[in-house]
Order: sequence, then structure tokens, then C-alpha cells
Amino acid sequence: MKAGYNHATVAVVDAFSSGAYFPPALRCRGIDVVHVRTACEPAPGMPCAEQGDFIECIDAREGLAGVVRRLDELRVSHVLAGAETGSSLADELALALGVATANACAWPGARQDKRAMHRCLDAAGIPIPWQIHFDERGEQVWNTPGPMPRKLVVKPAASGGSDHVMVCDDAEAARRAAATILANRNVFGAANCGVVVQGFLAGDEYAVNTVSVGGRHHFREIWKSVKSQIQGATNGRVIYDRQILEDASAEPMAPIRDYVARVLDALGVRWGASHTEIIVTEQGPRILETATRPAGGMDPCLSLRVFGRSYIDEVVDAYLIPEWARARRSAEALNMHAMGVSLISGVEGRLWRDIDVEPIRGLASYHGHRMALRKGDRLLPTVDLGSKPGGVYLCHASREQLEADVLAIRSWERDEFARCIQAH
Repeated sequence: MKAGYNHATVAVVDAFSSGAYFPPALRCRGIDVVHVRTACEPAPGMPCAEQGDFIECIDAREGLAGVVRRLDELRVSHVLAGAETGSSLADELALALGVATANACAWPGARQDKRAMHRCLDAAGIPIPWQIHFDERGEQVWNTPGPMPRKLVVKPAASGGSDHVMVCDDAEAARRAAATILANRNVFGAANCGVVVQGFLAGDEYAVNTVSVGGRHHFREIWKSVKSQIQGATNGRVIYDRQILEDASAEPMAPIRDYVARVLDALGVRWGASHTEIIVTEQGPRILETATRPAGGMDPCLSLRVFGRSYIDEVVDAYLIPEWARARRSAEALNMHAMGVSLISGVEGRLWRDIDVEPIRGLASYHGHRMALRKGDRLLPTVDLGSKPGGVYLCHASREQLEADVLAIRSWERDEFARCIQAH
């Protein structure tokens, strides 16, 4: 332990992706941080916390009892999930330690396995999409009543991003998609434990980022997702085009806030970060999935510009000063407009030089970018979140400026990606 006034200790499980921002945010508040690592490795290019951010690193493969014993010796008072791979273990550790900020008990795996999640919500009387669940052998284990819809979505039971999410026009195509999923590993490198087949939901998709404080849910960000389906070789997969930050406090968002709050309550979410994806249908909101960790690909600096305070800080303060965090409004109006643009490649080849992003930096609404590829890497056609070459965040007082800059990005990427793979 370091010498000083504050000897509080917090554990972060798998401090990867957006969870990599938790350790420095805790350290700057005088908090010691312990890293608990599961067997899963972060994806290539995924942000990871620095070794120097931790007073100790613990390998979870030594067993739950050993990890709990060591965390108890270190007097850990809170356990946070950094990435999807650590969410279930974070819940288990918090409950085993008996910390005050543990989420409530729920169905086993209901905050990670989509099958258990939807069964839990169905039992609580919350409307869910029509669906059938299959186990790792491809055998049906549960279904909602009613006839099978004509158009279906097939996805792994536990994965992330748009990994192997396929839109199918009939039952036979869905069967083939399910077989493909079971024959492959998920985005975290683990064997797929099952498949979910859902009815295709027509409507706008939203990603809702919340911070819970003792069961009170603060709606920090509501992003409207604009997606497109790639035909032909990509076998019905959909890709993200862009995400538009909506005003979470606005009246049209009220049905989304109410529905997501019911979902989180039913799943026993009481503390910390949650990322929930829904589609608003003619019948009302319907859940795709939720996760008790921050959204991937987050830029804390963007929320500073939009709200004057970052999402990561909101989560950390929910644990450290709940009496203050609980008093905040359930949703705040936007100070600026923002948009996340996924870069999309329609070509394939090895990069003979780095991608030139200078034209993007010159856009009026440019906030920042992330480029996953460098000279010598192979550029592939974009079929999911894992294969996109990068992304750009835009922020501006004018929504019209954002839309104009998106068009400029699409024109630039089409020409630039083709130039980067030409033979020289």
C-alpha cells in the first residue's frame, strides 16, 4: 500500500476496452487499484490499462476462493467490470466479498448470457422479442410462444459487438447461421455456448449507457444506431454506419428510459455502468441485450465536451461518493451534438502506407479518431465491428454540420482506402 491518507482499494476485472480508463480515474482520486484477470485476452488493438496503474494483479484462474481471499486481505470495497469478459466474475466477487455496492442476485448468467437474460425478463413480465434458444450442441432449450416470424436474426448466446450477428430470410438460412456460430469461437476467443434466434425487429436501434447508484438509474447517453446490411458474400450480416447522440432528457426518450429502467431492475443491476441495446418497434421498446460494463470504444473526452463531465468519472463517483451521485438528475440535456462514425471498407489488400487522416482532421466537427490499421496490415471488407478499420468521433453545436461531415468522411474513405492498397 502507498503511504498517504486514503487507503481505499477497488478491484477492476479485465481492465480492457473502455474499462482501461477506470484505473487512472481511481488512482487520481487516491484509490489503490487491483487488477483481476480472467483467462480471456483482449482483442488486438483493444485499449488496456497500464501495469503501473495497479498495486497488484491477480490471475482469476487460481479459483474464486483464492481471489476472494486475496481481495479481502487487500480490503477491497468495490468491484468493477472493465470489459464484457469480466462482468460475471465481477458480480461473483462483489457478492462473495459482501461489499455494499454488489449487484443483486439474478438468474445465473442473466447479465451476460442472452438466453438467461431474456428468460429472466420474460419471467418478470417485460416484453421481449420472439425467440428460440439453442445449447452448444444445437439442441433447442427454450422458446417464446407464437409462430416463427418470416425474417430472423441469429446471434451467439454470449459474445460482443456484432460478432456473427446474421439476418436470415427463412428458417433454413437461420439453421445454417446457427451451425456456423457453433462451429466458431466468439469474439473473446471462447467456444460458443449456444445460439439465440430472434424475430427481426423493425424500428430504430438505440444504445443506452447508464450509471446506477443504489438502484437509481441515471441515463447518461442514448445513442441512435444507423446500420446497414451487406448483401452477398457477407451472408446477411449488418454493420454499423454511425451512432447519433440523442438528448436523453427529451420527452421522446421517455419510453426508452422507462423500459430500460425496468430491464435493469429485473436483472438486479444496482451499481455502476450498464450498456443496453434496444429497438423501438411499433409495439414499444424491445431489448436486444444489456451488459454491466461501459460501452466499448468510448472516448471520455467526448463526453467532457458534451456534458462537461466524463462517463467514466460518473461511474467512479457512483461508487466513491454515492450520496452525491444519487442526487444528480436522471438525464441531462446536451450542450453539444455528437456522432460516432464507423469507417467502412469495401476493398481488400495490404496497406503500402499508413492511412492519411489529415483530411478528416480538418473537418469542422472533428473531435478524434481511432485507426486500427497501419502500414503493412491487411485491409479487409468491413463485415462487423471487429473488421472495421477504425472510427471517427464528431462534435459540434450544429447537427447539420455533423451530417455534412459524415458525407465528407464517406467520400474520403472510399478514395483513400483504394489508394492505400494500390501496388507500388
